[in-house]
Amino acid sequence: MAASVSIAPTATNVCAGTNVTFTATPTNGGAAPSYQWKLNGGNVGTNSATYSNNALANGNTVTCVMTSNADCVTGNPATSNTITMTVNPSVAASVNIAPTATNICAGTNVTFTATPTNGGTTPSYQWKLNGVNVGTNSPTYSNNALTNLVPVTCVMTSNAACVTGSPATSNSVAIVVNPSVAASVSIAPTATNVCAGTNVTFTATPTNGGAAPSYQWKLNGNNVGTNSSTYSNNTLANGNTVSCVMTSNAACVTGSPATSNTITMTVNPSVAASVSIAPTATNVCAGTNVTFTATPINGGAAPNYQWKLNGNNVGTNSSTYSNNTLANGNLVSCVMTSNAACVTGSPATSNTINMTVNTNLTPTVAISANANPICPGTNVTFTATPSNGGTTPSYQWKLNGNNVGTNSATYSNAALATGNTVSCVMTSNASCLTSSTATSNVITMQVTANPPASVTIAPTATNICAGTNVTFTATPINGGTPSYQWKLNGNNVGTNSATYSNNALTNGNTVTCIMTSSLSCVTGSPATSNTITMTVNPNVAASVSIVPTATNVCSGTNVTFTATPTNGGTTPSYQWKLNGANVGTNSPTYSNNALANLVPVTCVMTSNAACVTGSPANSNSVAIIVNPSVAASVSIAPTATNVCAGTNVTFTATPTNGGAAPSYQWKLNGGNVGTNSATYSNNALANGNTVSCVMTSNAACVTGSPATSNTITMTVNPNVAASVSIVPTATNVCSGTNVTFTATPTNGGTTPSYQWKLNGVNVGTNIATYSNNALANGNTVSCVMTSNAACVTGSPATSNTINMTVNPNPVPIISQTVNNLNSSAAASYQWNLNGNPIALNGTSQQYTALVNGNYSVTVVDANGCSGTSAVLNVTVSGIFQPVQFQKIEIFPNPNNGLMKMVIETPKGGEITLQIIDILGKLVSEKIVNINQGRNEFALDLSELSQNIYFIKTKLNDLNYQGKIIIAE
Repeated sequence: MAASVSIAPTATNVCAGTNVTFTATPTNGGAAPSYQWKLNGGNVGTNSATYSNNALANGNTVTCVMTSNADCVTGNPATSNTITMTVNPSVAASVNIAPTATNICAGTNVTFTATPTNGGTTPSYQWKLNGVNVGTNSPTYSNNALTNLVPVTCVMTSNAACVTGSPATSNSVAIVVNPSVAASVSIAPTATNVCAGTNVTFTATPTNGGAAPSYQWKLNGNNVGTNSSTYSNNTLANGNTVSCVMTSNAACVTGSPATSNTITMTVNPSVAASVSIAPTATNVCAGTNVTFTATPINGGAAPNYQWKLNGNNVGTNSSTYSNNTLANGNLVSCVMTSNAACVTGSPATSNTINMTVNTNLTPTVAISANANPICPGTNVTFTATPSNGGTTPSYQWKLNGNNVGTNSATYSNAALATGNTVSCVMTSNASCLTSSTATSNVITMQVTANPPASVTIAPTATNICAGTNVTFTATPINGGTPSYQWKLNGNNVGTNSATYSNNALTNGNTVTCIMTSSLSCVTGSPATSNTITMTVNPNVAASVSIVPTATNVCSGTNVTFTATPTNGGTTPSYQWKLNGANVGTNSPTYSNNALANLVPVTCVMTSNAACVTGSPANSNSVAIIVNPSVAASVSIAPTATNVCAGTNVTFTATPTNGGAAPSYQWKLNGGNVGTNSATYSNNALANGNTVSCVMTSNAACVTGSPATSNTITMTVNPNVAASVSIVPTATNVCSGTNVTFTATPTNGGTTPSYQWKLNGVNVGTNIATYSNNALANGNTVSCVMTSNAACVTGSPATSNTINMTVNPNPVPIISQTVNNLNSSAAASYQWNLNGNPIALNGTSQQYTALVNGNYSVTVVDANGCSGTSAVLNVTVSGIFQPVQFQKIEIFPNPNNGLMKMVIETPKGGEITLQIIDILGKLVSEKIVNINQGRNEFALDLSELSQNIYFIKTKLNDLNYQGKIIIAE
């Protein structure tokens, strides 16, 4: 006979994620056929007549290979028909609504349109206004009575296949509903009663005009102006009318365009204002009072006057202005402000008056004589010199107060006597005079009879140095306009001058002067002066030299410079200079302890000796070599600072500025050790010992010597012993148990190395653990640890040895009696179905199979070792219904978890319904009270996933077991 198999799914066209169960129906499969399910040709599922999958993809193919255990079968194994799945992707339903407008005026009709996504062929719509159902089942909803910001939404129910998120709620749209407002406009001018030519601006004030209202101005009803809130006109005529039409761009406005009020203009004709002024005089003497009078035209009833002098405001608000302090060239004008109506040219500025003001003059006269004193009988002429005398002044001469002479500018007299006085009265014919007459000065005459002439001379100095210029000055008596002859050692020298100068005089030279008087009645002329005998001293040269206390010094050395003067006098003065700049005090010495290298030092000496030359004198320049000071220091470094006890450590000193042969003193814990050497060694250092060095430099210009080095503090570690111990996770184990051995080192360092040994042979890797799942009874394990710690002894170190006890694993055997399975004896049991532990009643030595499948048992023996039996394929003898239940029916079956159950029984009571999955796990339990006879009740297992389940019940001694398929 031929073996075959056919399979059928719960569905072939499903949505993604749907659990589909495929059921195999064998023909000639025997008592316990085996099944191998295939998905797209690959093995899946378990050895079961059903296969479920909730992750199928579109186009997946499912087949089943059934191996019959029937005798004498052909075509074995048999391959089923192929199921090709149609898996539709899940799609999300959503809906979006959009209005025809979002910002409207009250009363505007707004239509909302719903746009569904994955709504199917005939989605349904429920519109909502403020959460309340409105509208019809339509993709649009209209409303002309919306209120401000009341939300509109739509709920769309999709009829698409494989849709999620249905019903879907749309976005919320809240319409801004603006109330209607009335538009209006009013206009106002800058004035309504104006003069011809006045520019009048009209301003429109809109109400509800919007952000950018438009304007049409009208003049006498005709369009004028531009689209502006203002309109200006300077050519308005009397009786003109102005209005404005405003068109609003505000939202929700009524009454637009709006017409304003009308303005009727009064326009008056214009008249020209002017003013002229006239003075009482334009050419006056200083101090004359001048009155200016203004004559206005179109000044109005009360014109205002502002007088101006040289452009500055003067006077009062009057038609006249007077001034008695005018100056020559002053300018006078007037600004008249009219108070007449519609006047032009106001304020009006008058003509300008340019004043000529003559200065008031005071006449004076001065007289002089051509000689005084005079010899008796000398004719003397007196001359008058007038000031402000006019074009033809007149003169009256007076001798001793009496009128003499003629109306002439000169007067002569040859009979004058000592004490006679002469004066003159001048009468001026100039204008603007303070006085018409002026009296001159008075000349008193001196008439001398034969006065003696004489002369004396005086030099600027009589005791001088060679080369000094000496000036000799002659003082004559009765010399008139004298002439002079100077004499040097009796010889004529110099010029006809009252002074004589000479810079080449020698010691003992004599100087005199002969003065010849120009007077006619003088005696003793020519007159010889006194004699001056000169003392002339020779000149000497001044100089100075300086020497320092040292010329080559170290930085900071005090150097004293000493000045030695030549011809310095009794108290010469000194100015010391450092690099050309003044330093020190007025002293022959100068000291400095802060000199810089090769900076020159000089001295300027000023001599107080007589007849000295070359003073002030500059000394020689001295530049000191200044060597910089260098700091001595020393640092030491050891071959190591962290050592093991007994290690020899060498310390090396490195000097800075130590000179050619520095000396060293080493110190251990502050005490002197070592020799005068740059190195020091010690192999007996203890922990905490300190080492330092004192270095004495022999370098020049060194500071800080002796210098103490840094201090080295030693870390001396004691020697430690290395060891290692190992522990296993267990020493008594079952065969195949993985045992991990862990090594614990003592003084192993940071990275100790490990060599594991199994029965004395190297195994494992260089790590602190070693694992082995193939140990045999009596195996020994040890470890050799090599330390990398410092100061360690006893490395490599060998651990303790672990001796293993390994117990064999049990091999249980299953025996079968119909549906009852029995295990060979053990300490504990766990039954397995298709490789999975059975949760319900699966831990006893005996287990009753509920479903077909591959069964095994895992046992644990007295040593704690476990073993699993060979797999036994079991075909359950079938679902049974004892006769004690008259009828048990479940429908529909398959179902979606909601079903009805009918039980007819001769006895009533409480029954327990147990729902068990195909692995034997109890997944649900319900308690139901039934009556004798027929009972029908609903059974809700919708919480369970799609699969095959078994239902078991018991009422008193009545039992029932059945199968339920939850497929959709």
